[in-house]
Amino acid sequence: MAKILKRPKPHGRHRLWEHDAALCQEHGSLVGVDEAGRGAFAGPVVAAAVYLPKEFFEELSFKQATRPIFDSKQVSPEERDALFDKITTWCDAGHLRFAVAQGSVEEVESHNVVGATVLAMTRALEGFNLPLRVPSASPLPLFDEPSIQPLPHVLVDGRPLKKLRYAHRGLVQGDAKSLAIAMASIVAKVTRDRVMIALDADFPAYGFASHKGYGTPAHQAAIAEHGATLYHRATFLKNTLMPYSSSNATESQAIFPLSRC
Repeated sequence: MAKILKRPKPHGRHRLWEHDAALCQEHGSLVGVDEAGRGAFAGPVVAAAVYLPKEFFEELSFKQATRPIFDSKQVSPEERDALFDKITTWCDAGHLRFAVAQGSVEEVESHNVVGATVLAMTRALEGFNLPLRVPSASPLPLFDEPSIQPLPHVLVDGRPLKKLRYAHRGLVQGDAKSLAIAMASIVAKVTRDRVMIALDADFPAYGFASHKGYGTPAHQAAIAEHGATLYHRATFLKNTLMPYSSSNATESQAIFPLSRC
């Protein structure tokens, strides 16, 4: 039987800080990457990358301030919004950086959801305009020149992604173990939720603001009654809701601009 990984209780969440502080001490900086919307029936896959330099962990007041930051699925929407605002404030002050990008519904259909996730994560990582290690790159010299800044250590939530072009380490349940990944989890989730809330204004019959595009019974009933929009993932619907109608597909989806701080 597979071992079930336990998530840290709130009083143990300093472990996320300590985990990343140790990595930053070793590597100089860290990037955490996570996504939201991978299992939804509608809407894009949204990925976020959060860059933490080692100086972030030298400011001890941040240790207590980051304690509420955890897997976005484990905090309420109100808490997520407040934490997103806090992360944005730190970003604006130059203490950290983050970037957000998406894999569109069209890309989910063309490349499957894993491929679209890889595209979104790649765009988010490239949003920093920072040098990143690629697996095929020559190793760094044994003795680096003093002017060469160490490349960030990249952590991705879950298992490693073979098609992600940048060198990274997968961390299963990373949003409950790594502060950078937990921050990325919150940024990705809040960003995607706001995209779906905006879609709700154009397609009020589907309840996007409530279920955010996931396959709830109410969402399935709305699709059965009104058909699918072009913001729905046709392949997902074919596999779960056959037959379905796309007669109400009146708009095409577009990649929203890359967001970075």
